[in-house]
Amino acid sequence: MTNMRILLVVSAPAYMLPSPKDTNYISTLKKAGLKVPSLDIDNEPIYLEAARQFSRRARDLFQGYFKKIMEGVRIARSHGIKIDLYFLSPRYGLIKEDEVILPHSAEIKGLKKKDLEEISSKLKIAKISNIMQQSYDIFILVLKRDHLPLLGSLVRSLTISNAAQKVVLVSAPSLAKQFGDPIKFVGIKQIGKRADAFVRLIDSLTTKTLKDYFEE
Repeated sequence: MTNMRILLVVSAPAYMLPSPKDTNYISTLKKAGLKVPSLDIDNEPIYLEAARQFSRRARDLFQGYFKKIMEGVRIARSHGIKIDLYFLSPRYGLIKEDEVILPHSAEIKGLKKKDLEEISSKLKIAKISNIMQQSYDIFILVLKRDHLPLLGSLVRSLTISNAAQKVVLVSAPSLAKQFGDPIKFVGIKQIGKRADAFVRLIDSLTTKTLKDYFEE
Protein backbone atom coordinates (compact mmCIF):
# COMPACT_ATOMS: atom_id res chain seq x y z
CA MET A 1 0.00 0.00 0.00
CA THR A 2 2.86 2.38 0.70
CA ASN A 3 3.87 2.32 -2.96
CA MET A 4 0.54 3.76 -4.11
CA ARG A 5 0.69 7.07 -5.96
CA ILE A 6 -2.34 9.33 -6.42
CA LEU A 7 -2.96 12.35 -8.64
CA LEU A 8 -5.59 14.54 -6.98
CA VAL A 9 -7.27 17.50 -8.70
CA VAL A 10 -9.68 19.60 -6.60
CA SER A 11 -11.87 22.54 -7.59
CA ALA A 12 -10.51 25.71 -6.01
CA PRO A 13 -12.93 26.75 -3.22
CA ALA A 14 -14.54 30.19 -3.11
CA TYR A 15 -13.62 30.53 0.57
CA MET A 16 -10.14 31.89 1.25
CA LEU A 17 -8.11 33.26 4.13
CA PRO A 18 -7.38 36.13 3.71
CA SER A 19 -10.74 36.66 2.06
CA PRO A 20 -10.93 38.61 -1.21
CA LYS A 21 -13.44 40.75 0.71
CA ASP A 22 -10.92 41.61 3.44
CA THR A 23 -11.10 45.39 3.92
CA ASN A 24 -7.33 45.78 4.31
CA TYR A 25 -6.78 43.80 1.12
CA ILE A 26 -9.30 45.83 -0.83
CA SER A 27 -7.82 49.06 0.53
CA THR A 28 -4.29 48.03 -0.46
CA LEU A 29 -5.43 47.15 -3.97
CA LYS A 30 -7.40 50.38 -4.26
CA LYS A 31 -4.34 52.47 -3.39
CA ALA A 32 -2.61 50.82 -6.34
CA GLY A 33 -5.57 51.50 -8.60
CA LEU A 34 -6.59 47.85 -8.65
CA LYS A 35 -9.76 45.88 -8.06
CA VAL A 36 -9.97 42.39 -6.54
CA PRO A 37 -8.30 39.92 -8.93
CA SER A 38 -10.77 38.03 -11.12
CA LEU A 39 -10.17 36.43 -14.53
CA ASP A 40 -7.39 38.90 -15.40
CA ILE A 41 -4.47 36.54 -14.77
CA ASP A 42 -2.28 38.58 -17.14
CA ASN A 43 -2.11 41.22 -14.41
CA GLU A 44 -0.81 38.84 -11.74
CA PRO A 45 2.68 40.44 -11.53
CA ILE A 46 1.06 43.83 -10.89
CA TYR A 47 -1.19 42.41 -8.19
CA LEU A 48 1.70 40.64 -6.47
CA GLU A 49 3.78 43.80 -6.45
CA ALA A 50 0.94 45.76 -4.86
CA ALA A 51 -0.33 43.18 -2.36
CA ARG A 52 2.21 40.38 -1.93
CA GLN A 53 1.71 40.43 1.85
CA PHE A 54 -1.72 38.90 1.28
CA SER A 55 -0.41 36.03 -0.84
CA ARG A 56 -0.35 32.46 0.46
CA ARG A 57 0.46 28.98 -0.74
CA ALA A 58 -2.64 27.57 -2.41
CA ARG A 59 -3.15 24.89 0.26
CA ASP A 60 -3.03 27.59 2.97
CA LEU A 61 -5.19 30.16 1.18
CA PHE A 62 -8.10 27.90 0.31
CA GLN A 63 -10.57 27.12 3.08
CA GLY A 64 -14.13 25.74 3.18
CA TYR A 65 -14.57 22.16 2.02
CA PHE A 66 -10.86 21.99 1.15
CA LYS A 67 -10.07 21.60 4.85
CA LYS A 68 -11.85 18.26 4.76
CA ILE A 69 -10.01 17.33 1.57
CA MET A 70 -6.72 18.14 3.26
CA GLU A 71 -7.70 15.88 6.15
CA GLY A 72 -7.91 13.01 3.68
CA VAL A 73 -4.58 13.98 2.12
CA ARG A 74 -2.90 13.89 5.54
CA ILE A 75 -4.40 10.48 6.29
CA ALA A 76 -3.07 9.15 3.00
CA ARG A 77 0.39 10.59 3.48
CA SER A 78 0.59 9.28 7.03
CA HIS A 79 0.11 5.79 5.54
CA GLY A 80 2.89 6.31 3.03
CA ILE A 81 0.59 7.00 0.07
CA LYS A 82 2.05 9.66 -2.19
CA ILE A 83 -0.43 12.32 -3.35
CA ASP A 84 0.33 15.02 -5.91
CA LEU A 85 -2.29 17.69 -5.15
CA TYR A 86 -3.44 20.26 -7.72
CA PHE A 87 -6.23 22.84 -7.75
CA LEU A 88 -8.37 23.62 -10.78
CA SER A 89 -8.96 27.38 -10.64
CA PRO A 90 -10.81 29.68 -13.07
CA ARG A 91 -8.18 32.33 -12.37
CA TYR A 92 -4.97 30.33 -12.11
CA GLY A 93 -5.69 27.20 -14.09
CA LEU A 94 -4.06 24.04 -12.79
CA ILE A 95 -1.83 24.87 -9.83
CA LYS A 96 0.17 22.80 -7.35
CA GLU A 97 -0.64 23.01 -3.66
CA ASP A 98 2.52 24.96 -2.84
CA GLU A 99 2.18 27.64 -5.55
CA VAL A 100 1.85 31.17 -4.14
CA ILE A 101 -1.36 32.94 -5.14
CA LEU A 102 -3.55 35.86 -4.08
CA PRO A 103 -7.15 36.04 -2.78
CA HIS A 104 -9.42 36.42 -5.79
CA SER A 105 -12.98 36.23 -7.05
CA ALA A 106 -13.22 34.48 -10.41
CA GLU A 107 -16.58 33.20 -11.60
CA ILE A 108 -17.14 31.32 -14.85
CA LYS A 109 -20.73 30.21 -14.31
CA GLY A 110 -22.87 31.31 -17.23
CA LEU A 111 -19.99 31.97 -19.60
CA LYS A 112 -20.40 30.83 -23.20
CA LYS A 113 -18.48 27.83 -24.51
CA LYS A 114 -16.27 30.07 -26.65
CA ASP A 115 -15.30 32.18 -23.62
CA LEU A 116 -14.57 29.06 -21.54
CA GLU A 117 -12.32 27.69 -24.27
CA GLU A 118 -10.48 31.00 -24.45
CA ILE A 119 -9.95 31.02 -20.67
CA SER A 120 -8.75 27.41 -20.71
CA SER A 121 -6.29 28.17 -23.49
CA LYS A 122 -4.91 31.22 -21.69
CA LEU A 123 -4.46 29.30 -18.44
CA LYS A 124 -2.67 26.43 -20.19
CA ILE A 125 -4.80 23.89 -18.36
CA ALA A 126 -3.73 21.41 -21.02
CA LYS A 127 -0.48 21.05 -19.07
CA ILE A 128 -2.36 18.37 -17.16
CA SER A 129 -1.43 16.16 -20.09
CA ASN A 130 2.22 16.48 -19.06
CA ILE A 131 1.37 15.70 -15.45
CA MET A 132 -0.51 12.62 -16.61
CA GLN A 133 2.65 11.28 -18.26
CA GLN A 134 3.83 10.32 -14.79
CA SER A 135 2.94 6.94 -13.34
CA TYR A 136 -0.10 7.08 -11.03
CA ASP A 137 -2.13 4.24 -9.58
CA ILE A 138 -5.27 6.32 -9.27
CA PHE A 139 -6.46 9.73 -10.52
CA ILE A 140 -9.07 11.40 -8.30
CA LEU A 141 -10.99 14.53 -9.29
CA VAL A 142 -13.27 16.36 -6.85
CA LEU A 143 -14.82 19.04 -9.01
CA LYS A 144 -17.57 21.62 -9.04
CA ARG A 145 -19.91 21.19 -11.99
CA ASP A 146 -19.08 24.74 -13.17
CA HIS A 147 -15.36 23.94 -13.28
CA LEU A 148 -15.60 20.79 -15.36
CA PRO A 149 -15.76 22.66 -18.72
CA LEU A 150 -12.31 24.10 -17.98
CA LEU A 151 -10.91 20.66 -18.71
CA GLY A 152 -12.68 20.78 -22.07
CA SER A 153 -11.90 18.05 -24.55
CA LEU A 154 -9.71 16.34 -21.99
CA VAL A 155 -12.84 15.21 -20.20
CA ARG A 156 -15.06 14.79 -23.26
CA SER A 157 -12.66 12.35 -24.87
CA LEU A 158 -12.12 10.57 -21.55
CA THR A 159 -8.37 10.86 -22.02
CA ILE A 160 -8.16 11.29 -18.26
CA SER A 161 -8.46 7.52 -18.17
CA ASN A 162 -4.90 7.41 -19.50
CA ALA A 163 -3.61 9.17 -16.40
CA ALA A 164 -3.72 6.12 -14.16
CA GLN A 165 -4.89 2.55 -13.84
CA LYS A 166 -8.07 3.81 -12.15
CA VAL A 167 -9.95 7.12 -12.30
CA VAL A 168 -12.55 8.43 -9.81
CA LEU A 169 -14.54 11.59 -10.56
CA VAL A 170 -16.62 13.09 -7.74
CA SER A 171 -18.98 15.82 -8.95
CA ALA A 172 -22.65 16.78 -9.46
CA PRO A 173 -25.06 13.84 -10.02
CA SER A 174 -26.38 15.52 -13.18
CA LEU A 175 -23.06 14.75 -14.92
CA ALA A 176 -23.39 10.99 -14.49
CA LYS A 177 -24.52 10.32 -18.08
CA GLN A 178 -21.36 11.93 -19.45
CA PHE A 179 -19.13 9.27 -17.96
CA GLY A 180 -18.83 5.52 -18.03
CA ASP A 181 -16.13 2.87 -17.84
CA PRO A 182 -13.25 3.07 -17.18
CA ILE A 183 -14.12 6.07 -15.00
CA LYS A 184 -15.84 5.51 -11.67
CA PHE A 185 -18.28 8.40 -11.29
CA VAL A 186 -19.55 9.41 -7.85
CA GLY A 187 -22.44 11.86 -7.98
CA ILE A 188 -23.00 14.00 -4.89
CA LYS A 189 -24.93 17.28 -4.79
CA GLN A 190 -23.22 19.20 -1.98
CA ILE A 191 -19.55 20.08 -2.37
CA GLY A 192 -18.95 19.51 1.34
CA LYS A 193 -20.29 15.96 1.07
CA ARG A 194 -18.03 15.37 -1.92
CA ALA A 195 -15.11 16.15 0.37
CA ASP A 196 -16.47 13.63 2.88
CA ALA A 197 -16.65 11.05 0.09
CA PHE A 198 -13.00 11.71 -0.72
CA VAL A 199 -12.00 11.07 2.90
CA ARG A 200 -13.97 7.80 2.88
CA LEU A 201 -12.19 6.79 -0.32
CA ILE A 202 -8.80 7.48 1.25
CA ASP A 203 -9.79 5.49 4.34
CA SER A 204 -10.69 2.61 2.03
CA LEU A 205 -7.40 2.77 0.19
CA THR A 206 -5.45 2.47 3.43
CA THR A 207 -7.05 -0.91 4.13
CA LYS A 208 -7.86 -2.48 0.75
CA THR A 209 -6.49 -2.75 -2.77
CA LEU A 210 -7.60 -0.63 -5.72
CA LYS A 211 -9.20 -3.71 -7.23
CA ASP A 212 -11.32 -4.24 -4.12
CA TYR A 213 -12.41 -0.60 -4.11
CA PHE A 214 -13.45 -0.55 -7.77
CA GLU A 215 -15.39 -3.79 -7.44
CA GLU A 216 -17.58 -2.38 -4.66
